[in-house]
Order: sequence, then structure tokens, then C-alpha cells
Amino acid sequence: MRAVAAVIAAAMTAVFLLCGCESLTFNVSDLLTAPSIADEQAEVYNALISSVGRPISLCYPRSGDYPSAFVLFDIDGDGLEEAICFYTYSQAVEPVVMLSVLDKPDGESWQSVCTLEGRGEAVDKVMLADYGGIIDIIIGYETPSFDENNVSIYRCSQTGVLSSIFDGAYALMDCVDLDGCGTKEIVMLKKEGSTASVRVIKTGNGVSYDIKERTLSLSTQSIVGFCFGGMTEDTDAVFVDILDTSGVMYTHVFYMMKGEILSPTLDTTGMYQLTSRYTALRSVDYDSDGIVEIPVSTPFLGYYSVPSSRTEYMTSWMHYDSGIGVFIIESATYYSEDMGVAFRIPGRWQNLVTVLHDDDPGQVTFCQYDIEAGSVDDMPRLMTLAAVPADESESYIESGYSYVKGDGVMAFLSKNLAPEGEPMLLTQDEISDNIFHVIL
Repeated sequence: MRAVAAVIAAAMTAVFLLCGCESLTFNVSDLLTAPSIADEQAEVYNALISSVGRPISLCYPRSGDYPSAFVLFDIDGDGLEEAICFYTYSQAVEPVVMLSVLDKPDGESWQSVCTLEGRGEAVDKVMLADYGGIIDIIIGYETPSFDENNVSIYRCSQTGVLSSIFDGAYALMDCVDLDGCGTKEIVMLKKEGSTASVRVIKTGNGVSYDIKERTLSLSTQSIVGFCFGGMTEDTDAVFVDILDTSGVMYTHVFYMMKGEILSPTLDTTGMYQLTSRYTALRSVDYDSDGIVEIPVSTPFLGYYSVPSSRTEYMTSWMHYDSGIGVFIIESATYYSEDMGVAFRIPGRWQNLVTVLHDDDPGQVTFCQYDIEAGSVDDMPRLMTLAAVPADESESYIESGYSYVKGDGVMAFLSKNLAPEGEPMLLTQDEISDNIFHVIL
């Protein structure tokens, strides 16, 4: 299955990023995407070069909704767009991001009205917060430190001069309506030493900020990732995947209510331990049902006591049940991290099948579990699933496989291995309904 990982990764995205609400307004149409430069941006670029007076290299944000070295937006509320430009001085010994604000005070030509030195060597992301006349520019800067970036929140005066109203540090940052109030909060995850924490910056009017912080883990090796989505049908939350110092992955879940950061994994003893796994699987809404699931892996049947050169793992997907206040297993799957594909184990297969390692990296074979078998290799084979590039599917069909489904890039096929009439064999509909693309 490793052979097709690159193909799937290029075609599929299940990346679940933090998003938000009305106080942060994102306008992708205002962007310039490298390397093309429209006429107006070309004018901005020429004016920038003239104002700087020395060779520069444009800086493009690495992520977010503003992947441009030029962001055009009305940041001073005068009804006309200004241009925020990001660049570094060419051949600088220690490159630092520079910010220049260009305006058209005469309505004819762009002129530089403000230049600031940023707080990093590259731009991580740019967000604009529109509070109805008050605009904040939120800029994350990359630093040489692997797990720490800097952030500054700037506000523009009527003369176009930027000034910082907040400076901080983060490992991961975005914005999300964390309390369901209809306005966005800025969420920053930070790692300091072995301590992982979250800082939430909340404002309703763009004038005053309320900052809340909470420690997530005291034994953090790295913050692997996070996503925002449904914790329950009525409550959205942030799911943070943390690799601890012992090499175990945990997930912490938090949301806001009445101005406080609440967390089922921290507020209830023993809850976060239920999310532990020895794989790098990340939390995601794997089945697109609106609820984020946490993956936990355990060996398939037959790999506890039977010798094997490679252990195959079953991935159980858990979600939080607020009614009883615990995580419950929603479904169990065979998940190929290399392929980004999950196959949900049907109910009638539960506790009755296992997986046989296949030398073909694009295939997996399911076997009927036999407790008396000497090894998984000796157990009765039921079915082989194959995930192959779409243009190779015909050769598989010619060798006895049946086409199940595809997306134009990948094709999923199956081949029955048990005698006809075997009650454990799945129908084509059962196979099709239980295959998911999951890129973690």
C-alpha cells in the first residue's frame, strides 16, 4: 500500500483546520497567489521596490487563507484598500521578515506609509479580523525553533501606521468559534519545555481582549496536530494530538463555556488515558458525519499470541458521549496510514476476522479467525482488498478482482478467496459502504 500513498496524498485531503466566525473575516479574492502578479499587484510591487531602495525577496505565508506576499484590504476603514507587503532583504546574514504598508493617498500612485520589522524569518500565516470598522492584522512568524512561532496582532491608524497590540508565541494557531457565541476566538497551542498549553484570546468588539490559558500536558515531546469539529451534535471542540515523552500519543479535547476552557479529558480523572495509542494516528472526522473521532489502535486477533513478523493493528474510532460522560467506540477499522484508506469492519465480522500481512503493498487480506491455528497464515482466507491507481484497475479485473468503487485517481477492488456460499463473505455493497479515504 505504500506504493500508492503519494498518489492518494496528492488527490485527497482530509485535513481538518480550525475555522471560525464573524469577528475574523477571510477574503480569498483579495489574495495574490505566487508567482502570478496582476496589474494592481504589479504596481504595488514596483512601488515597494522603489520605497525599499535595495534588493528584496518576497515572503509568502506558508499556510492559511492568505498565501500572498501582497494582501490587499481596507485596514484603516477609509473605504479604500491598502497593501500589506511581506519581504526580506536579499543576502541578509540573518533574514527577518519586513512589513510595509502601501497606500494611495493621492488616489493615483502607491506610496509606502509604514515599515516594520517582523518577529521571525518567515511568515507562517496571516489572518484579518474585521470588527466592523476596526481591523486587526494577525501575523504568525516562523522562527528557527522547531516548535515555537511568534505572533503579533497589529492595528492600523487612520494614517496607515501599524502598531502591535499583542505579542506572543505559539506552536500552532488558528481561529474558531470555540464557545458557539457566533464570534471567533484566536486559539494558540504552545509548547514550553515539556509543557503543552492552550491560550484563547476572545474579543467581542475589537477593543478589549479576554485571555484564558490552560495547561494540557506536563510531559510533551511534541504537539503533533489539532483539528476543530463536533465533539457532540450540539458542541464543537478542539482536538489536540500530543506525543508524550514516553512515545505515546494522547488526545486532549477542549471547548469554552461561560468564558472558561472546559475539557472532558482533563476534568475527569482517567479520561485522557483512554485516548492513548502507540501510533501517529491523528483525530479526524474520518467518516464525515460531523463528529470528530479519536483513533485508538490494538493488535488484530491472532497477533497477541501467534508468532508474526509484522503485527497488524485494528483502529477503533471513539467519540465523546456527553450523556454518560465517556468516550465510546463508534466503529473498528483496518486503517492503512500509508494509503490513507480505512475499511470499516462490518458488524457481522466483529471479533471473527483478522488481517493477514500481504507482501503486495497495495493489498490486504482478511481471514476468518481460528483460535486453534498455529499462525495467521494458517487461518481461512476470506477476501483481498486492493487499492491501485485507476489506470491499473483493468489488469486486476482480468486476474479475478471485482471493481468496487473509485475516484478517478484510485480504484478499490476486491477478490473473494473463500468457497462460494461462505456466509462470511461480504457483498459488493457492504465493501463499498465501508471504504473511506482518511488522510491524517
